[in-house]
Amino acid sequence: MGTQIAIKRRGGESTFIGLRWEQLDGELQRYLMRRLHNSHTARDVAQEVYLRLLRFEQLAEQRFDETCDLLVCSDVMHYIPTPELLRGLSGFAEIGHGLAFMDLFARGDAFVGDREEFQPRTAAWYRKVFAKNGWYSCGSHCYLSRELLPRASQLELAGT
Repeated sequence: MGTQIAIKRRGGESTFIGLRWEQLDGELQRYLMRRLHNSHTARDVAQEVYLRLLRFEQLAEQRFDETCDLLVCSDVMHYIPTPELLRGLSGFAEIGHGLAFMDLFARGDAFVGDREEFQPRTAAWYRKVFAKNGWYSCGSHCYLSRELLPRASQLELAGT
């Protein structure tokens, strides 16, 4: 499993949660590696581009200056051990107030890719845990926050 990263752009509108190094754009990877090579410390690089390296479970306590409209957690959750995943998800409702894109695989999914450290949890388990933490399915890997749920149209809701 790759390094998990939370990115907050100072003064920007975007917050991306749970990215893995492998998912970063090649240009951003090269830039970070050049900066790391020149400065010799990850902390220097992180301060320059406003990155903070976190374990997923730290999202239970981590807060940013503002909540965000969109949380993106792509291809990460199905590799995180259950106790750490549950702790991290407990903070999502306070980090984001809009839409979450959380693509992941569940037990029984036929997927191509890394199976090392895969946590074979059921789709029903994820739906239950997401709802308990204030996120409700509204389509292809997208979840509405508890705040937006009352404003959703019937066709936006995916069987909730």
